[in-house]
Amino acid sequence: MAMKVRTTTSRPDENHLNKLATQLTPICRNILLKHGDDLSSAIYESVDKADFCMFALYRGKSYFAFEGKTINKMVPIDSPEFNGFIGKLIKSAQGKAPGSRAMNLALG
Repeated sequence: MAMKVRTTTSRPDENHLNKLATQLTPICRNILLKHGDDLSSAIYESVDKADFCMFALYRGKSYFAFEGKTINKMVPIDSPEFNGFIGKLIKSAQGKAPGSRAMNLALG
């Protein structure tokens, strides 16, 4: 998928990330039913199936790129914003918050 993205030093709008997590929840829920507790596969496949976000490599660093309101945005995979986004996504999909060990394995 090709997506034009403008990098910025400003933090992404938290409300926008929450809305994005809501959009990804049904996709992630279905994939978690297929993979069980394999959060890493569920996260990757959910993003892969969605047409409004993707993982990207930019200047040797991994990012999560997603549609913004006027421009597309990226957050580093190792950022607190991305960790919070994934935690909210998994909580919405599973109905319970993931344990810190499961999150570390999924994102590590």
